Amino acid sequence: MNKAADNYNSQGLELVNAGRLEVAIKFFTKAIEEDPEFLEAYKNRGETLIKLNKVAEGEKDIQKSEGPKKKPGKTIEKQKKVVEKYNLHEAEDLWGDVLSDESPDSDDDLFLDDLLYDDNYPDDASEDEKDYDTDYDQFEGDDLLYDDNYSDSTLEDEQAFDTVDDQFAGDDNLHDEISSEDTTGDEQIAEEDASVTSESDVSSAMLEYIGGMRQEVTNARLFEPLENSLLIIDEETNEEQAVFFDQLTCLRVSNLPASISDQQKESCTKEIIETVDGKIYHELVHPEQDLDSVLICFSTDDQTRFPVTLLPKSNIKKRTLDKQVIDILLEKRFVSKAMLQRAIHEYEQIKSMTLEKIIAKKARIPLAEIEEALNQAEQGPMQGMRKEEILLFSGLVNEKQILDAVEYLESIQNLRISHFLIDRGIVKEREVYISLAEKHKIPFVDLKGRKISKTSLTLLPENMIVNHEILPLAMKDDILLVAAHYVDMTHLNEEIVKAAGCKHVKYVLSPPAQIKNIIKLLCAQRK
Repeated sequence: MNKAADNYNSQGLELVNAGRLEVAIKFFTKAIEEDPEFLEAYKNRGETLIKLNKVAEGEKDIQKSEGPKKKPGKTIEKQKKVVEKYNLHEAEDLWGDVLSDESPDSDDDLFLDDLLYDDNYPDDASEDEKDYDTDYDQFEGDDLLYDDNYSDSTLEDEQAFDTVDDQFAGDDNLHDEISSEDTTGDEQIAEEDASVTSESDVSSAMLEYIGGMRQEVTNARLFEPLENSLLIIDEETNEEQAVFFDQLTCLRVSNLPASISDQQKESCTKEIIETVDGKIYHELVHPEQDLDSVLICFSTDDQTRFPVTLLPKSNIKKRTLDKQVIDILLEKRFVSKAMLQRAIHEYEQIKSMTLEKIIAKKARIPLAEIEEALNQAEQGPMQGMRKEEILLFSGLVNEKQILDAVEYLESIQNLRISHFLIDRGIVKEREVYISLAEKHKIPFVDLKGRKISKTSLTLLPENMIVNHEILPLAMKDDILLVAAHYVDMTHLNEEIVKAAGCKHVKYVLSPPAQIKNIIKLLCAQRK
């Protein structure tokens, strides 16, 4: 079942019970858009339309809710195809005995479940990194995924009033006087409270829609009528318009409702957030996020009229810490500050090397001679030729020395500080990838010592695994978990979904050496 469609349908029923029929229809419509075969949503929308005297439209929906007549034998054929999709006996022969025949340990199972369902991914850190360990026993990924219960608001004072009524039942006159006075006082307090709540919960807002349209409003109520929407109130007519958060890429507001805990801007971390339509936002994000529908952020501009930024989670494509990997390495104490400064100084010297300096060093020729040859060429017949051609014609170096120098120049131009630190042995590859995972807010999984069942790798074709250097770890409820050593693998989503027959793909980051070693063993077994 489509969980989003089920949520919209449930919220629509709540609105019907509250008497807000027009808004309820919008929620039933959203449920149908999420799942066009959701018959119950058609039925609920049809009945609501009839209540609004839109009988013809309502009857059409009710007719659709009855569903098409099923052809006999079709279901049996479909089930047969699913059964024949994988031949697990052939799959085990294909991969041989490289992987474990046993099922993963219970801890591994819980860990993979959590990665599949929880957006707050844990780092799979080793025991010696006590500051960064995660207690996997605390994970309740399945509960978070499937728990759609909504708490009902109750009036705590109802029982108290019943007790007062019983206490004064013997004296009707006295009861009437007290009830009258109490009721009047309570009504005044309720009106004052409502006034305060109303003023604090209404905010001005700037709405940025998917597609680029912007709308500024003066009266908006956040998380009404439900938590995944807001109400825009017309100042003149008091008409209400519901806008779903998934229609927006960004919502900037003047203030948060009083019901939301007051989050301090000082405790936020700066992030770079990309939305599904390619927009980039630089925002301060609080580490504690209690809402499922939006990410609460603060603007980096202290002078703005809209200091609070809400980003709908459904439309966030990527989140990245606005922080360098080397800073995270320092924070995690993977390297000392003095050692890192020396390494950065050496790295900058290497990155500043030119072709002339590389040739002089490798060919053991004075740099002055190479520079003189290049200067003379600019004034003679070789003017306009490339440096490597000039030096080759000058006879100072041979073709092999030129090619070696050009290859080295290309390598240092593409050299990243993280790879340089690994090559120099200053930090471990695993430590760099833990830091990369934190920066790009994706889970890190240490594959060393982790059991992977034979059947898990049959979820993707062998050539795809080898060519892209990826490892399928588990699949549950049409979600495939894939280990990769690149931080952005979204370009493979469509190809993986088609090959695995799943609906969604989630990625974890693992050290490249671990992934390549597993693939190497698999290929060796295959031969």
